Amino acid sequence: MKTVKSLIYKAQTEQERIITATLNHIHSNYMEPLTLKELADRVHLSDHYLGQLFKSITGKSFLKYLTQVRMENAIRFLVNPVLKVYEISEMVGYTDPKHFMKVFKRTYGCTPREYRQKVGTAGLRV
Repeated sequence: MKTVKSLIYKAQTEQERIITATLNHIHSNYMEPLTLKELADRVHLSDHYLGQLFKSITGKSFLKYLTQVRMENAIRFLVNPVLKVYEISEMVGYTDPKHFMKVFKRTYGCTPREYRQKVGTAGLRV
């Protein structure tokens, strides 16, 4: 999988420039409701084509990539004990805290609260 930085420095083709712009938008706006259709409209492509292009360049579907970005940011926020899990859920783009917890558990194998306890008591990273 190519990283955002490697794509920025090596953006040779129009397709790579489109995906670089899309990745930048995802990283800047992951906390907002994002859809492939919205991103496709921004770069004047069909959502189907952008989805195929996105996967061919990043190695991940749009939704998997967006979920990864949101979960990585959730981990950063979870180390702050002042923030409630439902607040973190909203901060990373999930309007339903239950859905956030389900995705978090599927991604990391534990709930956000369990992760926070592991990090807080043992300094472990899941």
